Amino acid sequence: MTRNSIPRVKKALLINPPTGICFRDGRCQGSIELLTAQPERIPLELAYMAALIQEKGIATRLRDFPMEKGTWQDVEAELIEFFPDLLIINVGSPTVDYDLSVCALAKKINPEIITLAKGAHFEIFDKDSLEKFSLLDLVIRHEVEAVMGKLLKVEELDDISGITFRAGDNNIIRNTNHAIFTELDTLPFPARNLLRNELYTRPDTGESLTIVMTSRGCPYRCIFCLAGELSDYNLVVRDYSKVVDEIEECVKKHNIKNFFFYADTFTFKKDWVILLCEEIIKRGLRIKWGANSRTDTLDEDRIKVMRASGCDVIGFGVESGTQETLDKSKKGTKLKDAEYVIKLCKKYGIKSYMLFMIGFPWETKQHIKETVNFAIKLNGDFADFNVVYPYPGTEMYKIAKEMNLFNEEQLCGHDISRAMQKTEYLSTEELTSLRKYAIRRFYLRPGYIVKKLAQIRTPSEFRGYFAKGIHILKDIILKK
Repeated sequence: MTRNSIPRVKKALLINPPTGICFRDGRCQGSIELLTAQPERIPLELAYMAALIQEKGIATRLRDFPMEKGTWQDVEAELIEFFPDLLIINVGSPTVDYDLSVCALAKKINPEIITLAKGAHFEIFDKDSLEKFSLLDLVIRHEVEAVMGKLLKVEELDDISGITFRAGDNNIIRNTNHAIFTELDTLPFPARNLLRNELYTRPDTGESLTIVMTSRGCPYRCIFCLAGELSDYNLVVRDYSKVVDEIEECVKKHNIKNFFFYADTFTFKKDWVILLCEEIIKRGLRIKWGANSRTDTLDEDRIKVMRASGCDVIGFGVESGTQETLDKSKKGTKLKDAEYVIKLCKKYGIKSYMLFMIGFPWETKQHIKETVNFAIKLNGDFADFNVVYPYPGTEMYKIAKEMNLFNEEQLCGHDISRAMQKTEYLSTEELTSLRKYAIRRFYLRPGYIVKKLAQIRTPSEFRGYFAKGIHILKDIILKK
């Protein structure tokens, strides 16, 4: 890549590096393997970028090496056989050093290849990453689809906002931030034709599942989450009919009938939720789907039509069993909100997946035990207890750094299941142990086990629950 310009691309390879099955899109970063009820997700942002590249007539490949059980040898073989002139790397803070090691491999095979990385990590550590990895050419900081579209049209890098790039050996340039991208409906559908869709399945039934983005951004200011920061606290919602068009294509073209609606605040706009669900029903799409919701943005009007349109699981960011932690973390919800929505789910036969966080700077062992007790009291269908991770760019990162609660050099190698941030009262080792304690107490209750066994209807469900149960037990009991 010459100074301040990018040559015309003929072949593009987009990859999830073989560094673990992880969330790497938007606010979601960290290992999926140790979570109890999360489905594997297609690399949605890569799939959008690949669709944009394909539209330009560029030969394009997308490889999700962790899901394909690929190795670095497989990456090398792909680079040699396909010989791309553009490599796009999906990066997460917990795996960043491992992810970016691919740059050296790529340049060894093709010294002229352009190495481009995307990920929320670069909101803060863009220049640092380019300095540390001398064979990384440029990074996209946010609004990846909008920036990718411009990279395909504009050769002069100085004219493209939202990137940081290497212009010569010792000159790193950080362009201004890209404006919030509001034209989501102008994007092509993700390039599912380039993915092995059969690899992404529901953890309970093993049926194929895909992710559909319904909105982007979040107006709330939770101190631990990147969603608001990345969107400048704006919420951009897709046209509900366009979302259903994409669902219909997945059903008819890819034979996928299970969906997770990717949104930071899916139930925020009541009228929109109802219109979306009514459109699914109107088109006769017999699908099953799930989504995430805040505990204070769901009511009977919404959940009734959600259930009728195929919703069978909702994830809730309950976060804590103490009102003190909810208030200090700026979550903006009440404990009673969680009690209400879990009861709603039970009433309408929708499974509830509760997400809790432990290890906020002020938390003691008693705080965490109260959170576990609250989870058991709610008695939802599934629960995860994640340790607080100081994502760069969040208020939590700033608070914890000022309090000297973590070592910045350990950002890579830790995540929401492997503590790197301590509290004022608890060490990282204690927090990791308390996470396992929380999962044991929730899942190993005799009453819970009997209830789950009674709910199983098919052999595939039994196999799914059994496999996941064994995986969890290995983590919380056998591992030190």
